[in-house]
Amino acid sequence: MKIYYCEEAIDQFFVDTYIKTTRKVPKEIIVNLDATDDPLHGHQEGRFFHGYYDCYCYLPLYMFCGDKLLLAKLRTTNLDPGHESLPDVVRVIKQIRAHWPKVRILLRGDSGFCREDLMRWCEENEVLYVFGIARNN
Repeated sequence: MKIYYCEEAIDQFFVDTYIKTTRKVPKEIIVNLDATDDPLHGHQEGRFFHGYYDCYCYLPLYMFCGDKLLLAKLRTTNLDPGHESLPDVVRVIKQIRAHWPKVRILLRGDSGFCREDLMRWCEENEVLYVFGIARNN
């Protein structure tokens, strides 16, 4: 028997759980974006070599608010997490603001998320952001 799932319901679950378990409406929240390597040991579907991590791996995207998970998405390493994260950021922020319209939101991430489209969306939607900038020589 095949098991079916609703991706939208799964995506909303973590944010809903965070909102329901927060006793007092916060004035400000800090949402952390992170992509980290998940090394592969075999020939899994979507397998790509990542030069920075020097291995075949997946590059899952995570969003946290403090120690509360808001999003976990498995992604392949051939996708740029900075560019690919915008739809998920939009969904999570809109879901939070539907419950807490006046909450001040700060989005934080490393240099992998320092992308024009993501920063533009933040500015247009009153989301503060702090992204690292990669070093150069």
